[in-house]
Amino acid sequence: MNTAVGIFILLLFFAILLAKGILANRVSSKTVEDYYVANRTLGPFILVMTSYASLVSAFLFIGVPGMVYNLGPGLIGAMTPGTIAAGLGFYLIGVRVWMLGKKYGYLTPVDLFRERFESRALAVIMFVVIVLFTLPFMALQPMGAGHFINALTGGAIPYYAGAAITTVILVVYVLLAGMRGVAWTDALQGSLLFIFLWITLFAIAGEAGGFAEGARRAAEATPNFFARQGPTGFWNPRAIWTWFFVFCFSSVMQPHIFARFYAARSTRTIKSLVTFWPLIIASTYIPAVLIGVYGKVVLPGLKQADQLVPKFVVEYLPAWLGALIFIGALSAMMSTVDSQFLALGSMVKRDFWEPLTGRKVDSRDELKISRWSIGIIAVIILILAYKPPAMIGMLGAATFAVVAVLMPVAVGALYWKRATAVGCIVSIFSGTAIIGGTYLNFIPRAVWGGWDPSGPGLLAAAVTMVVVSLITKAPGQATLDKFFKFVEPYYEEPAGAKAGRSIAK
Repeated sequence: MNTAVGIFILLLFFAILLAKGILANRVSSKTVEDYYVANRTLGPFILVMTSYASLVSAFLFIGVPGMVYNLGPGLIGAMTPGTIAAGLGFYLIGVRVWMLGKKYGYLTPVDLFRERFESRALAVIMFVVIVLFTLPFMALQPMGAGHFINALTGGAIPYYAGAAITTVILVVYVLLAGMRGVAWTDALQGSLLFIFLWITLFAIAGEAGGFAEGARRAAEATPNFFARQGPTGFWNPRAIWTWFFVFCFSSVMQPHIFARFYAARSTRTIKSLVTFWPLIIASTYIPAVLIGVYGKVVLPGLKQADQLVPKFVVEYLPAWLGALIFIGALSAMMSTVDSQFLALGSMVKRDFWEPLTGRKVDSRDELKISRWSIGIIAVIILILAYKPPAMIGMLGAATFAVVAVLMPVAVGALYWKRATAVGCIVSIFSGTAIIGGTYLNFIPRAVWGGWDPSGPGLLAAAVTMVVVSLITKAPGQATLDKFFKFVEPYYEEPAGAKAGRSIAK
């Protein structure tokens, strides 16, 4: 990789991101609502692109091709349909979340659950679980960025310097402009990662002899590579169904996606997300999977399959094109972690400090607390990235499953009047204990009879939610009226009335 070309493209990319952050800061109203949810003004294109960019992460360039390389393309039958099905979740959960957020001024995911279940304890527990399992995943992003920048600059920028530079750039534009700046930069980064992912596919397919020839050679090189269960038998029905539900539920329940429900301009805007989501996800995962397929031909015998894309770029592509593809991969990483910075920073005061202490903080101090929290989170993930603990990979892998466990809580909050705070708490603990305990090797995987622990974890969360709620006291009628009498008539109105309906705070 040509060092000068790589450094120039990297600096240009960072400069554009900072410029967008500065511009967003200038048009910001400097209020808490603007900082957290852009004054609820995100339109269809920005909402679709920021939701897309903040979900796909470095897993798209690194994890998906690597998994296909080792396990076969059966992944496309689990992850892709699951993520596409999340579009239905965006409608079922997102529309009600937007309406309640607009009416009552909710700004964070836990705001809604705390008031719906009249429980500060639930708020603190949800905050702690989300933070514990999101931080390791966040740390994996600058770690990946450090390796990519090191390759992009021909080794001129060491791994940890690259990780630190990326984190500082992220923190600066998040602090400057909040949700508006994050959404604007996500739109750019989402476009870049989409374009360069497809360029990578065409480049590696060309090296493999073309699409049809490359697939034929991949099938010849690895017996059963295209079989439904793959060459190792990994993609059995249990794995496919587990991954389907994990990716479907976690895509909806990520805290930064909840924030985007609040930030939408209207319910119609959220419906545009539902409409375009299947198309953009299918056209993203298909090239990522095929890159892994043709990688079997172009770079056979890789011991570390997650190095497929970086190795291909360095060995086969001209410097300028390789640098641009690395920028696409870097965009995937940064567009995820910037959203997580903002989501966790916004939650510290509202979902942890106030419920824990019972003390209110005014809006000016709230922004200060959020910004300081983002800075502290950045320091923590850089410490983790400097010398990653042995368990960080396991915790990062468990992130999606643990977040998915929160789905029964959301469904209960929005659709079931009998759901209770105790039911939610037991649901979260049971699902998290199964998944976290297994991923950290406290529970043998053999206990689950061949299932990934995510499956039993999700089932336990759903069952305990229902059973415990039925034997514990439900919230008062006033609370139920607040959440259901206001929302339910919307689903009974004609489409024209819905479109024109305004929601006053």
